[in-house]
Amino acid sequence: MVNFNYYGENMMNFGGGNIMGFGGSWMWPVYNGMLGFGLVGIILVLLFAIFWVWMLVDAVTRDFKNDTEKVVWVLVIIFTHILGALIYYLVVNLREKSSRKRRR
Repeated sequence: MVNFNYYGENMMNFGGGNIMGFGGSWMWPVYNGMLGFGLVGIILVLLFAIFWVWMLVDAVTRDFKNDTEKVVWVLVIIFTHILGALIYYLVVNLREKSSRKRRR
């Protein structure tokens, strides 16, 4: 059986009907995987954006030794995006942990 979609394109139906207009049912696992990856991608992008904003706010509100260090960190985070935020997180946490150990 041959079906035509809204645009007049031939959509082959291999035993099962069209699922959401993606052709035959035999194609559903392929498109389902793509949609699943898209959802994971959207979630990762949102998590990275939240992390980036968190590190930017942390850099702006943290008390550094001088204002130049604060400005440099803010610019690094803004211009290098997630990589800069990750570097900032690692450097600041390592510095903070080492200063905590010295106090004990």
